[in-house]
Amino acid sequence: MEETLQRAIDVLSIDLVAIRSSSARLSDDFDPKFESDHGVVTVKLHSHVEKFDLVTVHDETDERFLRVLIECGVTLVRPPENDAGNGEDSETLASIEAHFAAYYSMREHPGQEALEQFVLHNASFHVWPYWREYLASQCLRMNLAPITAPMRQFAPQVKGSARDEES
Repeated sequence: MEETLQRAIDVLSIDLVAIRSSSARLSDDFDPKFESDHGVVTVKLHSHVEKFDLVTVHDETDERFLRVLIECGVTLVRPPENDAGNGEDSETLASIEAHFAAYYSMREHPGQEALEQFVLHNASFHVWPYWREYLASQCLRMNLAPITAPMRQFAPQVKGSARDEES
């Protein structure tokens, strides 16, 4: 695995990380300005690779890019007041989500397995600082207590697979 991953690292260079879509929402019954004591609130953080593909720019260069789509999100929930196992759901107070695209220029194709290893082990680390900044600034805009995503994020599960796509 290490040699395969290194093959991808050697031929890929990060070109751009951008938000493709985002959403932020407070529940109708929750206003952080007027709630002095939020009680016990659980922060549920998630991140995963949605898919990745190859994109060829059809111009004089015919440059190829690896495009990795990654979803990051956080949900603030308050457990039910009576958590006696009666099937009551947690109350969702707020949610923030962003879908990112990370683009990597490719000097040559390292092979399918190398791309899969790179996406699994490296792409989320490149997106993570952008997610952390977006989350912190969005909390401020929503008048939420700051949520700081951890510095390190573990390898996500890959939901898609590479396929060639022309654009």
